[in-house]
Amino acid sequence: MSNRNATVENALMFFLLAFAVMAKTVFSQNCQSTGCPGLKECCSSWGSCGIKDDDQCGFWCFSGLCNLKNKSYGFNYNVSAGPRGPIESIVTPSLFKRIMSKVGNNCPAKGFYTHQAFISAVKSFQAYKGTVAKREIAAILTHFAHGSKGFCYKEDKARGRYCSPSKKYPCEPGKQYYGRGPLQSIRWNEYYGAAGIFLRLPMLKDPDMVAHSPEVAFKLALWFWTTNVRPALYLGFGETSKRVDGRLCDNLHPDDTKNLVKQYVDLCKILGVTPDEDFCYIEEINGASRDYCDENNRQYPCAPGKGYFGRGPIQLSWNYNYGACGQSLNLNLLGQPELVSSNPTVAFRTGLWFWMNSVRPVLNQGFGATIRAINGMECNGGNSGAVNARIRYYRDYCGQLGVDPGPNLSC
Repeated sequence: MSNRNATVENALMFFLLAFAVMAKTVFSQNCQSTGCPGLKECCSSWGSCGIKDDDQCGFWCFSGLCNLKNKSYGFNYNVSAGPRGPIESIVTPSLFKRIMSKVGNNCPAKGFYTHQAFISAVKSFQAYKGTVAKREIAAILTHFAHGSKGFCYKEDKARGRYCSPSKKYPCEPGKQYYGRGPLQSIRWNEYYGAAGIFLRLPMLKDPDMVAHSPEVAFKLALWFWTTNVRPALYLGFGETSKRVDGRLCDNLHPDDTKNLVKQYVDLCKILGVTPDEDFCYIEEINGASRDYCDENNRQYPCAPGKGYFGRGPIQLSWNYNYGACGQSLNLNLLGQPELVSSNPTVAFRTGLWFWMNSVRPVLNQGFGATIRAINGMECNGGNSGAVNARIRYYRDYCGQLGVDPGPNLSC
């Protein structure tokens, strides 16, 4: 029994520590900012490119074609689940105008992206000729808006040649294959070449055509979406973010992540659907509007104007937790709680502090006891969806680490 407990504990701690290391090393990495040049490559947490069967594309996958083997999180995570309808009935001219009304007059792409071009591009793909899921359309529009800085740009400001040695898709002399269109994380000659063949357009010879035609721009983005992102829809919005641009989930760009999730949730509400449950949280959604100040706690009094809502990988909450944690880590978290969501090392240190003090002592009681220690309100039917989600994640990581999850998984 003691050996099994030690194995499970090692799996749990390995998971947290591994991500702490990843957060620390991500600053100096390579493909995490440029993407991988190969069509079948993924980017690892160490910044190196690998193919689907490599370790880089499994547990350590940062972005791209991460291995989805044995992953399944259920209906509440499925972006393609829920209400459906023809694309014209979902993205109406008035909705599109509402989205584009936020594009500033000083934006280079002001007026470039049109409703007609979007509808025409969507309907050119077989997968969308019937009805489409509203959740998926909300996800598509969210990523397109984010990828073009709110539809403000049609070309990436950080340009480069992005030419890799490829016999099948050789670079055209003098041409550059940087990001263009609404998904500017699409780079490299192999992507332009493969998309061009699929769309029957000379993109390899003329990559600039993406920035000259709004329909072509949307088609390139949708080609990438249907090829690389759509197969992961059943794992939730967070997984789509990872496949579009892994930096959205790396804890180093909290404002980008928070804005992305907020935009997706807002679009789901506009379309009348409930968003799925898998985001890339760094801060608790709408946490700033909630009161996590225990004014009766005089040992760790709340600082004026500060919020102690959930932040970091374990969503540390309440002033008394921020105070005690900060005291232990020699950090002024009562006065600067935002450190948890702006510094990835601090974020993981707070998660590990809470784990060591509140969770580790109950490991011998099974995973269900750890759920109760982290958020007891979810237990005993309080939020069975959240409990089941935690169990699914735990089983998945135990499977990838090759350990038995043990008994007593629920609470």
